[in-house]
Amino acid sequence: MARTDGMGPGITPSGHQYAFGDAVRFCTIACEEWKRRAEQAGLTVEDLRRVNAQTGQVVAVDVGADLGLEALVMAALGFRVVSIEGRGSTAAKLRAQSEKMGFNSSLEVLHACACAESGGTVTLHLARDSSSTLESNVAVGTPAGWKRERGTIELSPCVAIDDAVAGLAFRWGPRAAGPAAVVALMKIDVQGAEPVALAGARRVLARDRPLLFYEDVLLNDTMKSGQLAALMGGQPYRNACTCASDCLCTPAALS
Repeated sequence: MARTDGMGPGITPSGHQYAFGDAVRFCTIACEEWKRRAEQAGLTVEDLRRVNAQTGQVVAVDVGADLGLEALVMAALGFRVVSIEGRGSTAAKLRAQSEKMGFNSSLEVLHACACAESGGTVTLHLARDSSSTLESNVAVGTPAGWKRERGTIELSPCVAIDDAVAGLAFRWGPRAAGPAAVVALMKIDVQGAEPVALAGARRVLARDRPLLFYEDVLLNDTMKSGQLAALMGGQPYRNACTCASDCLCTPAALS
């Protein structure tokens, strides 16, 4: 899903369009999550969105946001969004697009890579259509080798997802602080570095049990088919995922 090739979202050099389909599918997932939460609250979806516009209580996290197809969809649907993008120029483009669309008060763009712990920097290996902290995932000779740019790197700040969410109060005011701000939806697409990103999200996974959508195709066999979610999220995420090249995990409900 990640796009950084400068050719417009969803367009590969061969003309194949796939990211738009991903965004449509993700929009469906996000809409279903709103519907579920509205039913739990005894409200209509529109009423719940209206309340959230005022309180910022329902939060979505987009990790590996790229140009923001999913982040902008979530903001348009009424989520308060934390967007994490490691490539500086791409984060700047997403921030500008968010402001242009009027989402600057509801979509926070962080120029950072999602790491197990916050602090310091990490080397981001750049490719024409994506990037990864794992050099092997952007090396020449990988599938669809046309998209690789060997040797191009960028240093990116490290932030743990738990800390990015905990910092909401500093960016959005006290109304977004504490347990009232619930992470309902989390999308992670970081080209094989999903285990590292989720290692920094253990508190959010345990506290909020968000609907989790992450890329599965580049993980090793011990992490595939939902095993990564179960490892990082524990019992609520065991046998909770449907996976192909991506995993969609619906954890057990909070008691």
